[in-house]
Amino acid sequence: MHRRAQRVSVPPSKRMKKKMSHYPRAPGVTPKFQPNNIIASDEQIAIQIATDRIILVDANAGTAKTTSLSLRIAESLKRGLKPEDFIVLTVTEAARQAFHTHLIALGVARSQVSKLTITTFEALAIETLRKSEYASVPYFDDKEDLRDAALSALDEVCERYCGRYDIDASTTNLALDTFFKMQMRLKATLALRRFQVSLDEHTPDEIEALLGVPFTTYLWHQHYEKLRGAQNGEPLFRGKNDAAYDLVTALEDEATLAQSLPSCKVVVCDELHDLNEVSFRFLVALIRQNNAFFFGAGDKDQVIFSGSGADHDILASRFQQTFTTVKTYPLTRCYRHGPSLAIAVGAFKNKKNDSGVTWDTGIDVLHYDHSDNSACARRTVQAIQKWTATRGSDESIGVLLRHPGQSVNIEAALINAGLYYQTAGMPSFLQRLEILMFRGMLAASLRNMDTISHKQSREAIFDALALFSEIPISGELSQHWASLREEAITQPNAMEWFLSGTVLRLATHAKNAIEHCISYLRTLDAQAPAGEVLHYLAQTMKMDEVIRRVYVDRDDAAAVRHSIAEFIALARNSGMNIFAFSHWLGATELKLMQQQAKSSITLACADDIKGKEYDFVIIPYLEHHVFPRSGRDEWERRDESNRFYVAITRARRNLVLLTPEDERMRSQYIYDMCIEQAKQEARTLLHQQE
Repeated sequence: MHRRAQRVSVPPSKRMKKKMSHYPRAPGVTPKFQPNNIIASDEQIAIQIATDRIILVDANAGTAKTTSLSLRIAESLKRGLKPEDFIVLTVTEAARQAFHTHLIALGVARSQVSKLTITTFEALAIETLRKSEYASVPYFDDKEDLRDAALSALDEVCERYCGRYDIDASTTNLALDTFFKMQMRLKATLALRRFQVSLDEHTPDEIEALLGVPFTTYLWHQHYEKLRGAQNGEPLFRGKNDAAYDLVTALEDEATLAQSLPSCKVVVCDELHDLNEVSFRFLVALIRQNNAFFFGAGDKDQVIFSGSGADHDILASRFQQTFTTVKTYPLTRCYRHGPSLAIAVGAFKNKKNDSGVTWDTGIDVLHYDHSDNSACARRTVQAIQKWTATRGSDESIGVLLRHPGQSVNIEAALINAGLYYQTAGMPSFLQRLEILMFRGMLAASLRNMDTISHKQSREAIFDALALFSEIPISGELSQHWASLREEAITQPNAMEWFLSGTVLRLATHAKNAIEHCISYLRTLDAQAPAGEVLHYLAQTMKMDEVIRRVYVDRDDAAAVRHSIAEFIALARNSGMNIFAFSHWLGATELKLMQQQAKSSITLACADDIKGKEYDFVIIPYLEHHVFPRSGRDEWERRDESNRFYVAITRARRNLVLLTPEDERMRSQYIYDMCIEQAKQEARTLLHQQE
């Protein structure tokens, strides 16, 4: 028998200026659907039985958004609607599967759930277009399948514009990844349609300022879309997210195409904070075409990807501007953490935030010596050891970083303490391209390729050497490179001739620097300090300049620079000679691969943990200009604040914030949480329940 948890009502902090309205249950109206395993809160019941046509659920983190939407669907089914009357939309496949699971867990019959249309925006767009197009259009989810098309489009750009403009014609894997990333931003925001950019009316600088992407990317995108056939409405192929983009642009160019949209009476959407311009317009078209009821949930403070298309204005104002009447219901009661953290989160975001649990979540602020490069990492390990000593090793631990470059010292400290971990959304520092470039040069010059036994790393080293040697791999060279790479991978002693011959022969800017580095490494004394050797290599290779040329995205470039700096510092702090350090890297990677599946410790960036939760959360490096970073505009500053909000709300039982001893260096976010006041208010609330 399940008992209803006693409500913990958290009053707004003194810093809060606004209170959310609560929508009490209409007199005499009671839910017909009674869920399994839970007893719905008053807020959830209000959402469950509401009758408004357009409903927005303004939810906090951890407030069971998907459960609340599922309750409303279950109630509607009890009141006579059929499963076929619904279209449930999510942004990701994982969210789609979660919605399906929540409905069954609440007690909705499997036979009914199987008849519901629960799908992603992209999958629904593919299905809709398939019914209206004359021919089947191939769909490629893997960017590798689109590589040749992208390179062909870049060749056209070079042929047509190289005499008129300064064109960045890099064809490395990273350049292609960056192109697809920035193209996704252009499409997700419908930027070219909104700003009506053209070469006849705008200079390259104006185009970059309007679109937020390099001028070469703009030209490259235009020719890629022309090659894809999208500009004339007859696409020859599609990549990831192209279907929703093609459908929305087609609907706006030819209104009668709206008749091809699937019929429904109710549209449901989860995770509204992840909507971009394309998905929002798709959603509006679906609602309007069917004159459908709509309800959806989102957390405006979880919009963290405005640079990739997520739009703060969608939840803030666009629904209200688009529909005549919009009713907003709050979902403030969090089931993930206790009142101390709930109140601190409410203070940080200046909004009401309740806790629905009777236990508290601890918040600890620990300090470290900012001048000591490895002090924060040591503090992280100490906090984990203290937690596991009292709680055991089975509870989940999340070390949440601002960017991947911060993980180097923390990973090394964990490994040295015998604490193995897994990474989520990012590779271990041992397998990052910038580190593999150094490892590859060491392995070739010191003739110890056996230190790189992990197959994935061995393969990636060749890509790393090509990337930072700035070798333009395209056209006929791509096939030749692939065969050379395969031969070198399969022959243990081939790295030396690959670096000395192939890389030196094909390298552009870095050829002389690489040759000098090889000669330097081959004449090294066996006791040469690892840190000084790596520092010399980085200086000789002029890595700052190389990174500036290779990485278009500013944040990516900053993370790579930080990663290299931390790697060199790690080598210095190890006290090892270069030969011992090289062997340590190999042995450490091998041990990590063998142990990580058993670990309860996860290292991840704040960007990659939405929807996740951990019993114990540590957020290191809470320093001024580190977290938060200095935002270039209001949207970046809001994204940064939301990123921290997402990170702190992942904690269930305990949150540890690591910040410098020097108050001048501490993150402002520490003060914005009003932690001591939150703890005091929480103690009072919990005492009242006893």
